[in-house]
Amino acid sequence: MDPLSAAASVIAVVQIADRIIDMCKTYITGVKDAPADLRAILIEVGSVKCVLEVIELLDTSFEILEKLRGPLEGCKEALDSLETLFPTQSAGTVKGKKKRLALSLTTLAWPFKRDKALKLLEEIGRHKSTIALGLTTETAQDLKHIRKNVETIHAAMTEAEKSQILRWLVITDPSPNHNNACQLHEVHTGQWLTNSPEYAEWKYGRSESQFLWLHGIPGAGKTVLHSYIAEDVARFCDEIEDSACAFYYCYFARNQDETVPFLRWVIKELSRKLGRITSEVCRLYTSNNLHSGPGILLSILEEVAGHFSRVYITIDALDESVKHETLLRWLQSMVETPKLRHIRLLATSRRELDIERALSPLATELSLSNPYVDNDIRTYLYIQSRLREGNVRSWPEWLKNEAEDALVKGAKGM
Repeated sequence: MDPLSAAASVIAVVQIADRIIDMCKTYITGVKDAPADLRAILIEVGSVKCVLEVIELLDTSFEILEKLRGPLEGCKEALDSLETLFPTQSAGTVKGKKKRLALSLTTLAWPFKRDKALKLLEEIGRHKSTIALGLTTETAQDLKHIRKNVETIHAAMTEAEKSQILRWLVITDPSPNHNNACQLHEVHTGQWLTNSPEYAEWKYGRSESQFLWLHGIPGAGKTVLHSYIAEDVARFCDEIEDSACAFYYCYFARNQDETVPFLRWVIKELSRKLGRITSEVCRLYTSNNLHSGPGILLSILEEVAGHFSRVYITIDALDESVKHETLLRWLQSMVETPKLRHIRLLATSRRELDIERALSPLATELSLSNPYVDNDIRTYLYIQSRLREGNVRSWPEWLKNEAEDALVKGAKGM
């Protein structure tokens, strides 16, 4: 079957189907208690027409028609035979009483044609199923080609282009904050948190809550502790296949709403870990929109994070973001988004009333003023009083112990 005859065959089938559909409508609307078989014919032939019209939407229609030549010819023959069961003179050309009489006489003769009509209808249904299956297979192959082309585009993107997009995503780089906090961390401290049941349940995904909130008074060492957590989570993700993590630090000196910078940084970090730029990130970059709102960024985060089975996001000092209620609202959206349920969130802040109201329903909370912290304070004081130079080093042991007890008691987690 050459391309032109193949296309003509489809057109012919659609034309026959149109005529049968018109005749069925005429008899159904013109005769009271018209046979139910006519409705079945109307539905089946109408569905055949719809299936064939799909072919026109596909670029490779001639190739499909060649593969479906047998079912198409069979369908045309069955429709031709079905059409002959109706009168050759269209009832639409007859007016008034003569039209009603013609319709009624045709209806009375229908029982003698029913068996043949039903057999033809069954045959048409088989051909339609074969054609539909062929179209489905062809569409699946088209999707494979599209997917392969997308992969080719990703592979063709140079490392320089990827780096350019990743740099473009960043509004605020929290890395200096992280590095400074890491330098202030005292060896052997912070272990109280990693040994606590709340942190272990959050880290290993054993708790129902995906959000852990750490709060403490000013000067309690929240930022330094956050840097310790970020490093611990990074080491953990290195051991777990198909996982990723990102940290962020809010900072009062920036005097900004940290919501958008936070989301863009997390998208950048996950994209870097993924090793490629996703289609949604590419679309954002090509639009060159530096003012995309949190809603758009959250949907992009959903796409990028979907490539991982487990994601950890930690954010320090929520209270230092200008209008931190906006940041809290989008953290809540993140927790409530079903496709982001595999993200484990951890945040630190002061225990301010609005933050507590926003996070208490969402997060497991852990105060930095707790018995676990006392051991860290004692460790720090021990190092200061015994291992480093200074006047305290020369104190008697009993005095050092009393000083430690007093400082631990009065520290309140600081």
